[in-house]
Amino acid sequence: GEREFELHLQDWFIPTLYQNGDDKRLLKKTTVETVEIAAWHNLRPSQLEHAFFGRARELWELERWMLQGVQRITIAGFDGQGKTALAIELAYWLQQKGWFEKLIFIDYKAFQGVDAVSYAVSSLAMVLDENLLDAQAAQAALAKVSSFIILDNVESLQAETLAELLTVVSQWSQHARIVLTTCQISGFNHADFPIQNSLVHRHKSLEGLGEADAVAYLQYLLSLRSEIDPDVTHDIECSNQDYARLLGLVRCHPLSIQILAYLLKNKGLAQIEKDLAALPESPDNPVLALLPLFIAHLDEKTQQYLPLLGVFQGGAMEDMILKVMGLTTVSESPEVVKARKFLTAVQNNDTQMIARIVAKESANIDIPEDIEVPQELIEQLQPLMTGDVVNMLAAELKKVPQQQSAEGVDDSIWHDLKQHLLSTDLIQAEQVFGQTYLHFHPTLSAALASDNAEFRQRHQDNYYEFSDYLYFEDDKNPLKAHTIAKYELPNLLFALKGALEDASDDAVEFLTKITMFLDGFGLQRDLDQFNQQAEKLAQQVGTDNWFINKSRRGEQLYDAGHYAEAAEIFTEISNNLDSDSSYRHCVVLNFLGRCFNRQGQAESAIACYQQGLDIAKQLEQNVNIQCQLYADLADVLTEIGDYQQAKTACEQSLAISEQTGDAKAEAITKGQLGTLALAQEDLVEAEKCYQAALASFHLLNESGHEATALYQLGMLYQTTEEWDAAEHAYQKSAKMKEAEGNLVKAAEIWSHLAIITENMGKLADAEAWYRKAIEVDKQFNNAEGVASGLNNLANLLLNQPGRLAEAQQLAQQCLEIFKTLDPSTAEIWKVYYILEQVADKQGDLQTAKHYRALSQQAKANFAGTRYELKREHSELILGTVAAISNAEIRKELEAQMKTAPDQWNNFKTALQQILAGERDEEILCEPLDLEDSMIVYAILEGIENPDSLS
Repeated sequence: GEREFELHLQDWFIPTLYQNGDDKRLLKKTTVETVEIAAWHNLRPSQLEHAFFGRARELWELERWMLQGVQRITIAGFDGQGKTALAIELAYWLQQKGWFEKLIFIDYKAFQGVDAVSYAVSSLAMVLDENLLDAQAAQAALAKVSSFIILDNVESLQAETLAELLTVVSQWSQHARIVLTTCQISGFNHADFPIQNSLVHRHKSLEGLGEADAVAYLQYLLSLRSEIDPDVTHDIECSNQDYARLLGLVRCHPLSIQILAYLLKNKGLAQIEKDLAALPESPDNPVLALLPLFIAHLDEKTQQYLPLLGVFQGGAMEDMILKVMGLTTVSESPEVVKARKFLTAVQNNDTQMIARIVAKESANIDIPEDIEVPQELIEQLQPLMTGDVVNMLAAELKKVPQQQSAEGVDDSIWHDLKQHLLSTDLIQAEQVFGQTYLHFHPTLSAALASDNAEFRQRHQDNYYEFSDYLYFEDDKNPLKAHTIAKYELPNLLFALKGALEDASDDAVEFLTKITMFLDGFGLQRDLDQFNQQAEKLAQQVGTDNWFINKSRRGEQLYDAGHYAEAAEIFTEISNNLDSDSSYRHCVVLNFLGRCFNRQGQAESAIACYQQGLDIAKQLEQNVNIQCQLYADLADVLTEIGDYQQAKTACEQSLAISEQTGDAKAEAITKGQLGTLALAQEDLVEAEKCYQAALASFHLLNESGHEATALYQLGMLYQTTEEWDAAEHAYQKSAKMKEAEGNLVKAAEIWSHLAIITENMGKLADAEAWYRKAIEVDKQFNNAEGVASGLNNLANLLLNQPGRLAEAQQLAQQCLEIFKTLDPSTAEIWKVYYILEQVADKQGDLQTAKHYRALSQQAKANFAGTRYELKREHSELILGTVAAISNAEIRKELEAQMKTAPDQWNNFKTALQQILAGERDEEILCEPLDLEDSMIVYAILEGIENPDSLS
């Protein structure tokens, strides 16, 4: 009853606690502990100035419903009634009481997509720290951890999209508690969300605050210092009855109270009452009556710019607002501004400034100006002040000429407009990776909806440029890029839709730059629609959109492992490029070479790289493409054993990267030199190169490449059978790949960890690593990875007591996958070999013989086998073929066979049979292992067709 309610009120934080700073939960959200908090929620931070007021009874009521077992709650009401604030406060309160471990906020304000469910799944995945493929996987994850989910502004969704979301949400609520906010007072017309007579769903309609709470809230707002005009002199000391009378005119609507406080500070009570009385009949939402009064108070310049905010979708990064509205004094990205500041500090040898910049950028720590940075820290930062980093930075900044101030811009315009809007809560500010994101209140967004064609175009152009920044930032800091992209997703989608509808020349490239983000946020259906539109724009052969769309499709096929199909597309592009597209031709030839190399067609790959280099050398600019071509050429030359030419290609690539100051490319080449040295068994040089690459990547904060260098070190230690060192390097590399979200690469490293632990005799650990890698590869539809993992796991279990049947089952699963892969790249002979071993252990000699023949045929048909034989057995193959017709060579070969080790007996027998005239592959190869049979295949082919030996 009432007494219980009064006692319960004592548990709630009241406004005085907020003002006095005694709210420990609030303090935690606004201090350096934010990083810790972010692990268990993604809620928007509360605004310190505008504290939570007047909803204690509603909070108590919502909590009581949940105690009674209610799974889903809908909070409805006009915009500005405080639905979102109430939901967030409820979440924090219940978490503090220990009800929930995870608080998840999913905002559909200005949502531009069509797949609301997948968007929600991606948000859950971020907070739950799991990789979730679909709604079913999300439900399973929610079953493991107590979670509270807020779906905000769901009324913005289309009817069909909303119905789909509500159906899924009702299933999730079996394991989590759900709160939805909407302005639809009448409900959703959905069976799982009835307004009445339900034990699992309750509907709460918010109205204005109680009179006493509204008066207290208004007085609190009036007590705050005005950022716009601290010297306001209007008499705002009135009686509670005066305040109550005024608040009655706006029905104690919370957002209206905030605007009233602003107007009272600037116009006084009498004038406000007079202005309100002069208005026509009040609309349903009182704030719509007050907005004209608020706008009228602004000065003429500020009024001119306010409507332009209508082009933004629910909010935007402050820097983007300034760019689109033409209010920025310098039209440069924040990253460029920071880079110039850092370079200037280095040139001036301002070590204190350098330390402050590094502390802010690397650890988000602000070192006050009056605190001197310790000399020890400055000494640690000394490498950043000279050498590769500075040279690279200077070279990059030369490509970005410093912009002049925009003509006629007055810095005060945006400052004043922003403060006016912040003071009324029409916008709220949030810090995101050192940048300010401004949330627009839905009421403001609706009131400012603009059809201004000029600013729609400015918005589109600037967000196209912004997509370019995000695309390259993802290489350096994927977490930052994806976080910012999610905040700006409504604007990016709005601009992209406009570009596709306008058939802009940049439309397809725009889509290409944000595809990874759409995919990461689960918006696959949206992506499919955009791809269809892009295909229509790319019909005319030779246009920019055609080239970009075709290239994008080729890259997607390449990334998915469909190398033959990708090669067809890149070949088509190459055949249709005009003579002026030299740079593009080089890029296409580079990709075409990679496709051929992955198919084991080394000669074709080398020809593409050489052709690309011939064209690239004629280009005065874009020498970076030469660097890339030389680097890829070095890889394939290393693989086929042409080490001298590979070293030459590496040196050419290194010279270009040093000339251009590209420290990242330089470090990559050092890693290649390490691989080249490893192939030549120069283990000391290999480790030296890998360690140098690792140090450079660490200095450059290139965590992705740093993980790759650790992976290469693991490969080196694996070769030298230094199992502990290899395990350490692999584990560190895998953790870094996991941290950046690259689980496919992490799975590849886990497979190597399995091999290492298997060699260390830790068979249980090896099995666990294999299974972990297989599971991730299945999640990401990496069929090649799944097949390889199943094959390795089957091989591990093959010789374990009682597990032969399991090994056979895994091998059969692997075989079915291999049959679906590109035969030019699938190493299907490996699984045939496993099945041969299984049949042999089961005593089924006929089946074993069958699989042995299949394994040998598949290995012989693989194009890469020829290069393996050339690298390791060319002398033997050529000598045997020559011995057929040359008695002297035959005599020498037979003498060598007599001194060969006994383990070569089967192979010696096969060679003797060949010299005696036997040519039947099956008879010769039946007793041989896979490697020896390949030598025999090559010898027989060379006898029949001498040109094959060329």
